[in-house]
Amino acid sequence: MRGPTCGVLLSSALALVIGCSGGPDKFKEQRPKVIPATGRVTYKDQPVEGATVTFAPEGGVGVAAVAITEPDGKFVLKAFDPDEGAVPGKYKVSIVKIEVIPAPPAGHDAVSRPPTKKYHVPQKYEDPEKSGLKAEVADGQKNDFPFDLKD
Repeated sequence: MRGPTCGVLLSSALALVIGCSGGPDKFKEQRPKVIPATGRVTYKDQPVEGATVTFAPEGGVGVAAVAITEPDGKFVLKAFDPDEGAVPGKYKVSIVKIEVIPAPPAGHDAVSRPPTKKYHVPQKYEDPEKSGLKAEVADGQKNDFPFDLKD
């Protein structure tokens, strides 16, 4: 493709790319302030990789923050992805790492079974209301939360 049509298409594409990236986020300005918050999850003295850590605001009102643990068990909370940080406040915490194991295929006369779940950390940590884990994210503090999970 050559000539004026190619130039118009390239100019339009460039304008579209420039117009859709990097501009101010009008909603970001209305968000609550976030501050850095990190931690580490261990179970049986070993780091837990791939667990979902959720900080749910106490009282159910506010902004939750979530993270996935790295191979060393460390995590960085995010209340507003992709930006790091959590809104200051008190939280109930849940930590979950579940592997879904598909059921074997049923034979032509066998009854099919649903998949099963394998919990890599105790199931009691799945519900923030029952986990017993709490944290407070506070401005001017270190906000590093180690969670050593027990059976």
